[in-house]
Amino acid sequence: MNDSHETTTNKALVAVVVVVEVVVIVVVIIVVVVEVVVVVVVVVVVVVVVVVTVIAVLVVVVLVVLV
Repeated sequence: MNDSHETTTNKALVAVVVVVEVVVIVVVIIVVVVEVVVVVVVVVVVVVVVVVTVIAVLVVVVLVVLV
């Protein structure tokens, strides 16, 4: 009786460990996805800033040439 109880306890511990590992893996995946999204957003923002700057410079040059 005692042995089966210990076995049940061991199975419960293994189940808990597996669940914890799965949760950790899911959290790591979520963190990686968030980091990728942040990097993409930063890249997009940089590209937009560069494009806007280039357009502004072109507009200024055109205005100077016209005037």
